[in-house]
Amino acid sequence: FELVTVGAGDQLQAEWAESHPWTRESEKGFLASFDIGIMPLPDDPWTRGKCGYKLLQYFSAGVPAIASPVGANLEILGPDRGRFASSEAEWLEALEALILDSATRREMGANARSFVEENYSYQRWAPRLAEMLRSI
Repeated sequence: FELVTVGAGDQLQAEWAESHPWTRESEKGFLASFDIGIMPLPDDPWTRGKCGYKLLQYFSAGVPAIASPVGANLEILGPDRGRFASSEAEWLEALEALILDSATRREMGANARSFVEENYSYQRWAPRLAEMLRSI
């Protein structure tokens, strides 16, 4: 078990944790190397307005995720792409389940990638954007 953080600084000092600075060049490689993405958030007005971009990044790399059931996460994260967790017990349960079951992780990752391609890709949105611009 190893926790890898990117761009979060090096506040977490543990033998099982590794921190890296964020760069545009390294981001894609780090995302692709993850087995599980995490997106813990408090439930407050600020986070309820967030767009869920971190989940979309994980999904575009074929990485299943565990996230707080807050804001846009509720629409993006489905049970075939990851797990919701609120309490410490739920986080531990979700992490343990996905860490121990690589087949489920791979299946969820493939589902997550398909979800992004079908709902958030350039191919999906370019025609809609072009139509909106033509209608102006």
